[in-house]
Amino acid sequence: MDKNNLTPVEKNKSPLILSIVVGIVLILFLAGGLAYAFSTNLITMPFNKAIELLVPEISATANPDSSSIVTITNPNSTGTIYYTIDGSDPLTNSLKYETPITINSTTTLKATVIDEKDNKSDISTQQFTIMEKTVEKAVETVVPENSSSIIIPEEYQGTWHSIKATGTYNFSGNTYTYSSGGNVHSGTIGKIEPYGNSSTILVFYPIEVNHGFTVDPGEKGDGMIKIDGTTYAVENSDVFD
Repeated sequence: MDKNNLTPVEKNKSPLILSIVVGIVLILFLAGGLAYAFSTNLITMPFNKAIELLVPEISATANPDSSSIVTITNPNSTGTIYYTIDGSDPLTNSLKYETPITINSTTTLKATVIDEKDNKSDISTQQFTIMEKTVEKAVETVVPENSSSIIIPEEYQGTWHSIKATGTYNFSGNTYTYSSGGNVHSGTIGKIEPYGNSSTILVFYPIEVNHGFTVDPGEKGDGMIKIDGTTYAVENSDVFD
């Protein structure tokens, strides 16, 4: 077709079509660029803005044994509390807080709130220091060997007869005498101390040997004691009547 023979309308169509094509290309280019920007978070839509969650609140109540009952409160209307007790930062694979927890050793507790869109609050941290109780041990009183001091308590003084009539113990001053079947053993008590953790049973240590024997008063004043597990009654006791 001869361009010189085109009508005015036909002549104006060519630039219009070209403008439309260029416009479409520009729109597609911009749309592709925006899509890429959104997908790479270069641009975020207002409704995709991260929610700022408040930090969880940690409170504790002390027990008489120095342990603590710890409560963690979520001040937000959404989200789940996660916590750690090893000093690491809590994540969604950390311990999930559901009920109050007991802390009975020195611990660094950390807690955070994470919602279903993975929004995360700052971390609350609290240090718990549990003081260990020290148990005072009874001071051991050692009486020098060959001491002439009377170290046997008064309530044990006297002669004690075995309920089974197999032997007799006599305590006088700081000495003892054991008689059984014609055999007699005597010695001097050089030390008395509690037996294990007992507050009543004593151990009498003769200075002549390297071991002792236990004396259990039972109920004091009842006229009976146990020596190395065997029951003895005081001389002239009603037990023998």
